[in-house]
Formats: sequence, structure tokens, C-alpha cells
Amino acid sequence: MPDTLLSFVHVSDTHISHDPHYNHDGAMHTPMVGARSLVHQLNSLPFKPDFVLHTGDVVYDPDEEAYAAAREILREIEAPVYYLPGNHDDPAMLQRLMLGAETILAPFDYEFEVNGVQILCMDSNREAPPWCGR
Repeated sequence: MPDTLLSFVHVSDTHISHDPHYNHDGAMHTPMVGARSLVHQLNSLPFKPDFVLHTGDVVYDPDEEAYAAAREILREIEAPVYYLPGNHDDPAMLQRLMLGAETILAPFDYEFEVNGVQILCMDSNREAPPWCGR
């Protein structure tokens, strides 16, 4: 059996709010409780992933307080975390407040390499090019 080149965990839709009581109708737990549980589960895996890829909707409403709450919770993940914005995110705020970026990419496309494997991250929150058949 070949060696594993990389292992990662994909998460999305944490929908964290600065309001610890914010919740969706019918949900058993608030997004903050769910995110804390997610962090605990990620850190308790029987292996250490090379990275975690969060593909958006980090927060419910894109404001600085929500990103501060998300950063406080998600920074406890013991693996490197890479982000892409969802439709509830503000790409510039996500880059600045979650990643500490000084240079803001628009669109937020980037790549990174892990164990010789190139990972391409492409921000889908943009107008489709004309060749897409819209």
C-alpha cells in the first residue's frame, strides 16, 4: 500500500455569530457550541491532518465582531487552517481578520503545497466569465 501523500479535513458553514445566543430555527445547538465541538473533534482525530480547509460561511453576518468570535474559536485547531469565502463571508474581512493578511486578494484565489501536492483554492464568489454559457 502506498504512503499517504497528505491528509486533510474539509469543513464549511460554521456560521459563527458574535452573539453567543444566535441560532437557526430548529437547531439543537448554537453555531458557537457547534464550532467548539468541531474544534474538539478535529483535535481528537486519531491522526494529525496536514491541514484543514474551511470552504466558507465562516460567519453568519460578515462583521468584525463575528470574525473575532470565529478567530477565537477556530484558532484552537491544531492543524494549519486555510479558508475560502462563502456567500455569508466578506472576502476582504476574512483575509484580514482570520488570516492577518495585509494584502487583500480579489478574487481570493491562492495556492499552497503540502508534501509535494499543489492545492489550488479558488474563490467562487464572483461573476462568471462570459464563456461559462450564462
